[in-house]
Amino acid sequence: MKEWRRRDIVGLLLESGAIAMRGYDAPHRSFKDDDSIVTGADTEIEDFLTRELNCPEEGSFIIGEETAGTYSDEYLAAALRKTAWVIDPIDGTSPYANQIPTWGVSIALMENSVIREGAIYLPAMNELYITDGDSLLWTPSCPKHPAAVSAALRPLPPFEKRCDASGIIGLSQKIAKAGFYRGPHSVQAVSSCVFSMTGLLTGRYAGYLATVKLWDIAAGLVMVLRRGFCSQMLTGAPLGLEVNESFYELDPASKRRWRLHGHAVFAPDADAAEEILRYSELPR
Repeated sequence: MKEWRRRDIVGLLLESGAIAMRGYDAPHRSFKDDDSIVTGADTEIEDFLTRELNCPEEGSFIIGEETAGTYSDEYLAAALRKTAWVIDPIDGTSPYANQIPTWGVSIALMENSVIREGAIYLPAMNELYITDGDSLLWTPSCPKHPAAVSAALRPLPPFEKRCDASGIIGLSQKIAKAGFYRGPHSVQAVSSCVFSMTGLLTGRYAGYLATVKLWDIAAGLVMVLRRGFCSQMLTGAPLGLEVNESFYELDPASKRRWRLHGHAVFAPDADAAEEILRYSELPR
């Protein structure tokens, strides 16, 4: 599949969520070479999405958390030149493995290294978010059939974007463990980029500081920018939708391949982003 068809994407998310929920009460856990946790559901969902979306002979490729390291350099170079589905089968595997609902499934469409569309499903919370052209839609109570979801989706309601001390700043795990935030806000490190990004979209979070890889951020990034938020690197450079070496480690020989070059901050506007960074000391 090379085109972003809303109903088809919703169907893929619902089936992925169903796979995850079947193993949610007793997930099969193992560990990767970097000691990060992986569950049977991560693998099963990525296998399912790969079967549905990966078709190199038609110019459709996959860049996914669990399988990106298994593809040849030629395949991944073609993925960056052509149409690629950037997928994270379960973003927030640690919460998932411990029955905490702050996790989700994400799918993004990238064409010629530019992220065009994104969708996130939070199965344990039953929330679904999806872009469709210029529209950003959601349902806080997701039906279980794709046709019914289409009827339930509606534009995200507006809210007052503010970054005062009553708000919460989300932190990624690396920042929570090796850096610190000294500002007036409460902080949370929920171990899921997609949950944190959707928290920005709904006003649950006043800002988000993260060190992440492409598949963590792809779907949420297009949504945050479509919502009119500020997205920038620690250097102040705006973080947009083009996936290039200025922002991401793309060297095939690097162990940090697909990771952002440093930290990113997401906030209602540039002033709020600057305020968050002023109170932060971030790890190298």
